[in-house]
Amino acid sequence: MMNLTSNDRFFLAKSSVYKWILKYPPQVNPPASFTLKQFTEKESSKKLSPFAKWLVLALKSDAIDIQRSANYQQYLNYRNRKNLPYDLMSLKKKVDLLRPWVYLFYRDNGEQVNLQLTKHQFTLLKDIIAQYKLYYRFKGNQLPPLNPKDLRLFSLNTGKAIKKSSSPLDESISELDVIIKKHRKAGIPIPTNDWQASKKDTWTPGDEKGEFLKPDPSYTPPKELPKPVNDWEE
Repeated sequence: MMNLTSNDRFFLAKSSVYKWILKYPPQVNPPASFTLKQFTEKESSKKLSPFAKWLVLALKSDAIDIQRSANYQQYLNYRNRKNLPYDLMSLKKKVDLLRPWVYLFYRDNGEQVNLQLTKHQFTLLKDIIAQYKLYYRFKGNQLPPLNPKDLRLFSLNTGKAIKKSSSPLDESISELDVIIKKHRKAGIPIPTNDWQASKKDTWTPGDEKGEFLKPDPSYTPPKELPKPVNDWEE
C-alpha cells in the first residue's frame, strides 16, 4: 500500500465515504422547518472525533455550495409543493441527501455523533482497505500495444448471400398449386372466379308472390277470449 500516492489514498478513502453516506443514512426525521442555514451557522462541537470533524466540514462545504446556488431561494419557496419545476429537482435531491446528516450534527452533541459513527466505522474501514487492494492490484497493469490498423469495429461477411426465406403468402400459393394439380389428375372441376350477380340475387322482400301468409277467409274469430285464472298449485 506504500506505493500509493497520498492523492490516490485520499481519493479512494473519500469515494468509500461517499458510498457509505449513501448506503447508511442516519435514522432521523428533520422537521420541515429545518434549513441548511441553521446547520451552517451553528458552531460545531469540540468533542467530535477526527473522522466526525472531517465529515462535518465536508457537509458544511456542500451545504454552503447549495445555499449559494442561484435556484436555492426559489427552491425554498416551492419545496412544500408536490410537483417542483424541472430545474429544481436536481437541487432537491442534493438537499434531501444532506438533510438527515446535517440534522444529526445539528441536533446531537459530539459524544452522541461519535457513537452513531462508530457503529459503521469498521464497515467503512474494511471497504477502504478493499478499495486500496483493488486499486493497487490493477494500477500497474497496462494493455498490450495494439496496432490501430488491426482494430476493427465491424467485420464484413464476404461469403455467399443468404437466400431470402419465402413469405407466408408464397407458401400459401405453392400449396394451392399442389391442390390444383391433384384436382386435374382426378378429373375434378377446378373452381373458377366467374360468378356474376343475377336478378334473384338482388331481390327485396315483397317482390315475389307467396312470400307472406294470407289470412284464411273461412276463419271466424271467437266473440270472447278466455280469461286467465290463477289455479296453479304446488
